[in-house]
Amino acid sequence: LRGFLGQTYVNEQGQIIQITETEFATFIPSIVKAFPDGFTIFDATGGYYDTTLQKTVIERTKILEVVVSQENGKTSLQT
Repeated sequence: LRGFLGQTYVNEQGQIIQITETEFATFIPSIVKAFPDGFTIFDATGGYYDTTLQKTVIERTKILEVVVSQENGKTSLQT
């Protein structure tokens, strides 16, 4: 299982705002609760085309990775 967690958002004035490492750290307890057996987070750079701004936005991102395995017909999440 892999999730891409963008590190920017567009505010009401149309400005692109960077999420700080401190702000992201407040999200970590939610990740731990969802995946108590473990996970890995990678720092990366990604991009997308913003149709509102009509331009490509390049941003810092976090990649959340959890390995999903199947044992005895039952799916479980593992790192």
